[in-house]
Amino acid sequence: MASPLDDILAGLQGVKRSGDGYVALCPAHDDHEPSLSVTAASDGSVLVHCHGGCSAEAVMAAIGLELSDLFPAEGKPRRKKRRQATSQRRPRRKAAAPSPSSRRPS
Repeated sequence: MASPLDDILAGLQGVKRSGDGYVALCPAHDDHEPSLSVTAASDGSVLVHCHGGCSAEAVMAAIGLELSDLFPAEGKPRRKKRRQATSQRRPRRKAAAPSPSSRRPS
């Protein structure tokens, strides 16, 4: 099974090593100079950043992948279920309007 980094790099053109990561032509726009930075994070996820302004979602869609493909299979984010209200919760109190008898005459 390939890592997320391998899958992403395989879909890019003009990939070159740069520091701790890579640069490549951004597939989401007509790129002639490498403007896409791709870096593997310590947890195995991949960071993509287009210096031309393309979103990570647009970059991933252009190579046929989804944002979830930026994460390793065992570390993919899971949707949390919303916590349902229970009868033990107290409702929030609304501020009471002043009663007409508590107003001072002017």
